[in-house]
Amino acid sequence: IKWLKEQQDPDNGLLGDKIGHAYMYDHGIATLALTEAYYFSKSPLLKGNAQKAINFVTISRNPYGAWRYDSPPVGDNDTSVTGWMILALKSAEDAGLKIDSSAFPDAMSWFDEVTDPQTGRTGYDTIGSASSRVPGVNDHYPSDKTECMTAVAILCRFFLGQEPGKDAIMDKGGELMLEALPEWDPDG
Repeated sequence: IKWLKEQQDPDNGLLGDKIGHAYMYDHGIATLALTEAYYFSKSPLLKGNAQKAINFVTISRNPYGAWRYDSPPVGDNDTSVTGWMILALKSAEDAGLKIDSSAFPDAMSWFDEVTDPQTGRTGYDTIGSASSRVPGVNDHYPSDKTECMTAVAILCRFFLGQEPGKDAIMDKGGELMLEALPEWDPDG
């Protein structure tokens, strides 16, 4: 936690450096770590850092939308970055930090927009689209053998108040995930 605090820009709250498009993932995950640490400790030494990190999450969201790789936002959304930001915001809310709660229905609208109502599959950036892969970097994790984005959306839907058994889209997504359980393949 001390190291994370040292990585934070004291002015804008960004955790880490703005390098490539991965920095938004880095910030979301680091923010979740800080907000959880604050939630469990209630240390006044963490509150300001956690709040600044959440403030950066807030200003990085597309108006009436979700998140992607840019801050300030440029209008693009994706399920993966949005998932991390929702988890950080829910943690911050539980910790008693100030959040913009309009992010929750806007994120839910994003998940609805990219979820195929027939199958329950949630897409990365369009309806039912596969997870993003960096060519040559993570080819050994083929996107056609996973339901990563569906899992992200279901987890966020759960934290945002939807319930399996009461929401058909969650049930359909759950069925898809059961059909794509991970299997160890030393050659795959």
